Amino acid sequence: MWLDAHPGKGPITIKLEMKTGFSANNGLGPAQLDASFRGHLAGHVFRPVDLLGGYATLDDAAKANNWPTRASMAGKVFVEAIPGTVEEGNPTDTLHTDVEEAQYLQSLQSSGHLGDGQVFPTEHGAVGGDPRDKYAAALRPWFVFFDGDASGWVNDTGPSWYDTNHYFVVMTDAQNVAPAIDDRNPTVDQATQRVTDLAHQHASVVHPTGSA
Repeated sequence: MWLDAHPGKGPITIKLEMKTGFSANNGLGPAQLDASFRGHLAGHVFRPVDLLGGYATLDDAAKANNWPTRASMAGKVFVEAIPGTVEEGNPTDTLHTDVEEAQYLQSLQSSGHLGDGQVFPTEHGAVGGDPRDKYAAALRPWFVFFDGDASGWVNDTGPSWYDTNHYFVVMTDAQNVAPAIDDRNPTVDQATQRVTDLAHQHASVVHPTGSA
């Protein structure tokens, strides 16, 4: 594995977008996904329970800045899951990946097995302010990862709210923030400056395309 061959590197963020969402009846539900990560990345994944610590909810833990230091995260992997483009556009799909993953973590916590969970559910399409009103109240504290279009973040006055609460912010389509740069072959200086600028906008991770 790359992390084993490059000790001291990381952390790495794995962003999952299963186009049609989970399909537990076909062998790919949240439990099966977790089992796969445990089998392939045992000990490397920074899990929701690792953030939780002694706090009641992930939201409480994030607001208390219970994240580990950057140096201590060497060799670690964050895994976050957003809804897929197909399921988001499917009017018959009423259980999207973000909700299903949050419900799954909630059930693990209730059964005393939260340590099995490997994946952070992610609010998709975030820009400014708290976008979690669309979720049931009991699920909202499970969302501390937020994913949105970089241009929306830059042009909105709300990103500082995410920084104040120590949330994990993923900014997509970084190349399209004005002035736009090439999404495949920017110069090193252009790419470095773009990442620096978005970090100032409280980005935790940036990437150049709408899907990763």
